[in-house]
Amino acid sequence: MDASSLLLFRMSYSLSAHEYTASNAKFAISVEPKNPDLIKKVEQVRQLRENQTPTIPCLLEDEKKTNPFLRVDFSPEIRKNVFVHNGTFPLLILKKFFSKT
Repeated sequence: MDASSLLLFRMSYSLSAHEYTASNAKFAISVEPKNPDLIKKVEQVRQLRENQTPTIPCLLEDEKKTNPFLRVDFSPEIRKNVFVHNGTFPLLILKKFFSKT
């Protein structure tokens, strides 16, 4: 990634239409409980929601560190916890886990 693309990525925001961050964080921590960035985010989200403060928008760079749907190809912990094996489609398996929560 060249410098201008990296800067654009770091400055890009993700903006969902609804406040899903708390429920998404609960799911994320269930499949990647040892992720230090995620542990911090879960606490930040808890504090924000406790004060009735929105958690969105959020930086795409932060989502890449904490969102299991963006990390399933790179995180051995997620792959192990959702039973992804070679030859399977990790996003489909992760989606099944998400649907159960």
